[in-house]
Amino acid sequence: MADTTTDRARGRGRGRGRGRGSDRGARSGGLGHARPRTDNHDDSAINQPDQAHQGNGQNTRGSTRSVRGYSNGRSSTTRLGQGNNRVSSRDQLEEFLEHGYEAVNASSESRQTFINHLATEEGLARIRQIINADFSMTYSVLRPMFDPHCIIFLRIISHDEVGNSLVLEKSIGTIYNVVYGHDGSRGVQFFTKVMDCLIQMTTEAKSTNGGTKDRLLAEEVLLLTTKTLLSTLRFNQGAAVKKEFTAITEQFRRCYRVDDINSGLASSDIRSAHNNILKIEDILSTGNSLLTIKPAANHTTATTRKKLQERHLPEPDVDPPGELSELGPRHDNDHALISDIRILPSTSEILNDQRPEYLPTRYDPHSPSKHHQTGILRLLDSQFRLLREDTSGLLRDTLRLILENWETFCHSPDWRIKRNLLRQSGRTPVRIYSNAKIQEINSDSIKGVQIAIEFDQVRTTKNRNIGKRKQ
Repeated sequence: MADTTTDRARGRGRGRGRGRGSDRGARSGGLGHARPRTDNHDDSAINQPDQAHQGNGQNTRGSTRSVRGYSNGRSSTTRLGQGNNRVSSRDQLEEFLEHGYEAVNASSESRQTFINHLATEEGLARIRQIINADFSMTYSVLRPMFDPHCIIFLRIISHDEVGNSLVLEKSIGTIYNVVYGHDGSRGVQFFTKVMDCLIQMTTEAKSTNGGTKDRLLAEEVLLLTTKTLLSTLRFNQGAAVKKEFTAITEQFRRCYRVDDINSGLASSDIRSAHNNILKIEDILSTGNSLLTIKPAANHTTATTRKKLQERHLPEPDVDPPGELSELGPRHDNDHALISDIRILPSTSEILNDQRPEYLPTRYDPHSPSKHHQTGILRLLDSQFRLLREDTSGLLRDTLRLILENWETFCHSPDWRIKRNLLRQSGRTPVRIYSNAKIQEINSDSIKGVQIAIEFDQVRTTKNRNIGKRKQ
């Protein structure tokens, strides 16, 4: 009976008065001092070496991985277990979280080691145990408590140095994927339980029995919860369309007063939490809009199609490409299959000005007369033809313009006529170099084909000296 009373007293001492979040330092009575072991139970959460017994079993050797942390001027070691996924006891889970929080705050090396371990099979099993736990708001011998178990867990995964680390991006993403679950039900249940505990904690802090310490802890937990939910939405794309998160977000408003933020009375934790809530609401509103876009788009399409049918508007005729056209191919580079089309325009294509090039239209995609391909082949065909028109098509039209006005460009002494002709008829700015000759062609394995071209100086540089020309 005496041992039970002692354990309860020790549990109450650990239950309240923990240190602040990741980047705000520790308050008095803060987290970080590793309590000594007083029992002989197997602590699978902290130390599971691969042991090989020799002789009478007194000599034992094993391999363990350690995370060095520092707390109150003394060093402590967190032993990361190897390959054991069985459920940890309440004390084992608490000690694992305490040492993990020490590692996260100690150094970048210990932080990376612990977070990477947390993203392994064993670490994820502990996360799942925390997520699925039914937290107790008061001291409990068997059940994990909201304070400290859940709060320390939130401090670890929402730590600023963890979230901002590019090295840990993959591991932290795996952790948040487990928090969310494959269909989001695990995340919804977890944040629902956290919100219930947070509302109860906030209510108690606002009552006459609550002190400043309880109020500050409630504000910190609000900030930690909003940071964790925001990261969960960012790492899981499907979370944005979960309507349950919208209801959870609305409950955040019960934990603080917006008027205090506008008047400047709110603490820094409340202001930061409010900003996170606004970001969460933006993500959820975007998800809700995605759910309503498809029905609206289908309704608009059906309405538009019905109006076209009522007005009896004829669909414009489309001249198919290549051999599919009743008039035959437009030139030697006009084909129905894009794999047969050369990227650069051919001479026949440049000289063709009788029939416009075939380009995909934006009319009813369900009409079979508008395109000769379907599905993904239609998408690839349309993208290729449009991209080629925006690149090689400019070169084709410019060369056609020059050939049609060859006498003017080659023999007219008035450069103003040439400039106006290019500006009025061309789709893109053009600069013409006279008397161009290829001097050298080289091939390099890295730089590719290199061509040296010689041409006459442009008109504006003919009257300049050598120094000005080099500039």
